Amino acid sequence: MLDKQLESQIRKLWDRFWSGGLVNPIDAITQMSYLIFMKRLEDEDNKRQQEAGFSGEKWSRFKSQAALLWSSPCRRGREISKRGI
Repeated sequence: MLDKQLESQIRKLWDRFWSGGLVNPIDAITQMSYLIFMKRLEDEDNKRQQEAGFSGEKWSRFKSQAALLWSSPCRRGREISKRGI
């Protein structure tokens, strides 16, 4: 059973997909999976970067592509506006 906050967030996301014209549930699940993957990828990168900092090494999978990060407001805004979500 999902907790209420997570369930609410999923419903809001589904409503955004629906209002943007994405009515096929399979497509919506695919998009949600992609968003979760991108978030987890950045979390892993941040973790490895922090661990590398302890040893004095430099680490960033996205060093030259900061606009592609999940946390980049310009990336999220641009992607959302493209889809109308």
